Amino acid sequence: MRSTWNRGYPLLNRGLPAPISAIPWLCIRVSSMRVLRGDLAVLVVVAVVLVVLEVLEAGVPLVAVAVLEEAFRQEPRAEEEVTYPLIGGLLVGAPLGQNLQPSTNKSGALFKCPITTRRNDCKQVVTDGKRAGPHSEYFPPNSEEEMKDGQWLGVTVRSAGPAGKVMVCAHRYVVKSDPNSRWGQGLCYTLKQDLAWDQAWQPCQGESMYKAHEEYGYCQAGTSGFVTRDDLVLIGTPGPYTWRGTVFAHNISDDYFDRDKTKYLIPVEEGKSPVEKYSYLGFSVSSGKFFPGKNAETYVAGAPRSQTTGEVIFFERGGGSTSQTEPQMRILSRLLGETFASGFGYELTAADINGDGVTDLAVGAPFYFDRDSGGAVYVYISDPKTGFRENHPFTKLKGRKKESRFGFALTNLGDLNKDGCQEIAVGAPYEDEGVVYIYLGSRHGISTSPSQVIRSVRGAYMRTFGYSLSGGIDIDGNDYPDLLVGCYSSDMVIGIRSRPITHIETRIEAMDGLENIDPTKPGCQKDLESKDVCFSFKACVRMADSHREAQMSLLYHLEAETHLERNKFSRVRFSDGITERPHIVERRITISAFKEHCSQETAYLKPKHFTLTSTYLGHSIPSNTSQDVLDVFRFLRMLTVPGVFPNGSAHVVYAENQDSYMQIVFTFEV
Repeated sequence: MRSTWNRGYPLLNRGLPAPISAIPWLCIRVSSMRVLRGDLAVLVVVAVVLVVLEVLEAGVPLVAVAVLEEAFRQEPRAEEEVTYPLIGGLLVGAPLGQNLQPSTNKSGALFKCPITTRRNDCKQVVTDGKRAGPHSEYFPPNSEEEMKDGQWLGVTVRSAGPAGKVMVCAHRYVVKSDPNSRWGQGLCYTLKQDLAWDQAWQPCQGESMYKAHEEYGYCQAGTSGFVTRDDLVLIGTPGPYTWRGTVFAHNISDDYFDRDKTKYLIPVEEGKSPVEKYSYLGFSVSSGKFFPGKNAETYVAGAPRSQTTGEVIFFERGGGSTSQTEPQMRILSRLLGETFASGFGYELTAADINGDGVTDLAVGAPFYFDRDSGGAVYVYISDPKTGFRENHPFTKLKGRKKESRFGFALTNLGDLNKDGCQEIAVGAPYEDEGVVYIYLGSRHGISTSPSQVIRSVRGAYMRTFGYSLSGGIDIDGNDYPDLLVGCYSSDMVIGIRSRPITHIETRIEAMDGLENIDPTKPGCQKDLESKDVCFSFKACVRMADSHREAQMSLLYHLEAETHLERNKFSRVRFSDGITERPHIVERRITISAFKEHCSQETAYLKPKHFTLTSTYLGHSIPSNTSQDVLDVFRFLRMLTVPGVFPNGSAHVVYAENQDSYMQIVFTFEV
């Protein structure tokens, strides 16, 4: 279980939480990782390539993955090895890993890994043991002041984006105030873009612990985290004041002397906090342009036990001004969960789903249930004028199986299909062996049906596939964002690489006066001797957008009279048509980037025959006085008049006048 919901338990076990930052370090949290290298084709929107990352070192537990811009570029390898053209590499957090810090045991670690076919090229990033600064010696922990074992460093890994910093947290880090006291305060580190040690953050350090859990005794800072684009780290801290919870914000700018040194937080005291005790505010956190009227980013945090249904709180720094030094965060709005004990707010992801430039929000409720569903995700589209408000409308996506934990992990995938709207991925790790659902954004909001369902392969040892997710970064340099998937129970991280989507445009170019075909005149310029009416045209295709591949092979399919649907016969045949179905042309063609490909086709019109049967039942009618017979022949003469069917002709093939009925059969040919 990813978290402990027992309110009497002093340390909240986040249990290797879900989505990690997807910018430019792609991050995933799992318990331990084996790296299997390889390529398996899977369809995502158009297609993706699956890369399973296999054993690094025997027994090394790893977790969490990311992409680095310039820190370690790929070196040329031997021809038998495969190196993907990465912008950087992956970061993998390992909450149960063995840290490089001396005198520690399974305190957690952070690894950097290039994506190659090699199995031993991940290296641990220096984190613990450098508390005195980046140039200090590598010290063991002070056993009289802190407990590092079991702190779960790597449970949260986040990135600020290109050229931004990275944050890694250990929410179970314990400090000692005396030999008999243990305080689960939590600890985070920020690292520079090259992963050099930057600074340690203990937001509850120095706060009152006199009343233990009723104050700051069990903060569990770092249960969640986020690094914003305006040099701020948000540290989710669900433990203060009897697990009311809060979020701390610190400025991490490199300009130490001029940066804002205020420690911001959501109020936690009775009467000031936006939530009640045991709400777990700060269990998840994110940031974005949620409110159109505000220039600065605003923030959002989940409180999955608030008011029994769960709740999401929007907030900003004191008064909304970046120069404001008021440490209390100001509450802007809130969203309340729908059902009891659903865990609404357990996970969050911000994305511009409808492409209007305002950030939208997806909220996970993995413990939601009804008769047929297990887990839910609530998608809120921000109002372009007012942002978010209470009772805001939402679209609900539900898991397909009970107890699947659908919504346990969420991530912003970026724009997969290049329509200007961002997509989201949803993990359901306990549906069979684990499933990841892809939902496309659109101008009308989120699609309610997944564009793809990616399942773990039975027998591939990928259990709890989708336990953690991280997406939105192009890790292989093809201009399309990729996805990383954690398999907690199998100690694996799966990399799914999106292949480029190519938009193909088609057009028909007239030849031989295609607009005016005379059905009475056989032949055409391409085939003057033809006894059938024919005409020629060009069918052209081209890539509608730029593409990295110089050439592409396509299956060219041209079909006449597609409106016939189930009819087996068509009046049109092509000179190069399929033998069994001559009204269809199929062939393979190769098109080049920025160049149109045209095929010249000739089509023939075959004569068509109609058989019409008229039956009259009634009294015996003398044939020489039958008005019905006269009416039928008048109809036949009408069909042959110019302007209706100029080339039509008709004749009677059978006529019978009995005592009780008259029947006439004729054919009409055109």
